[in-house]
Amino acid sequence: MNRAGAEYLEEWRAAVQPFPGSVPPFAGFVPVDGADPVPDGDAVGATIASAIAAITALCAVDPSGADPVALAQLVEGVEQIRRVTDAAATRVAGTIDTRNPFRPDGYFTAKTFLKQRCQLSGPEAYRRIQTAR
Repeated sequence: MNRAGAEYLEEWRAAVQPFPGSVPPFAGFVPVDGADPVPDGDAVGATIASAIAAITALCAVDPSGADPVALAQLVEGVEQIRRVTDAAATRVAGTIDTRNPFRPDGYFTAKTFLKQRCQLSGPEAYRRIQTAR
């Protein structure tokens, strides 16, 4: 049975029963798939949707038949995108850490917010905060 990724994910989410006291999978985190229209005036949403569309197009490139020059260009470009994305994630994590805007929502630390909203592991959330600091 070959189901589409989003369909399979929704079935999986519905079937998962978290144990008491745990954070449900993807609690509050809805990955952007680019299918939802971005409201007018939402500059951040439009920028993210544009970046996701560009990366999705990049993922469609088949490196198996690429010549060495194109393959080198592809690997260097993907690494540059990864580093820029990591820098953006670290910058946002640092802002959350210094401002702590989600404290009224029950997130007492930036690490907790990142773990729950982005479904990061504890070490990954901690690493982002430490890198930002």
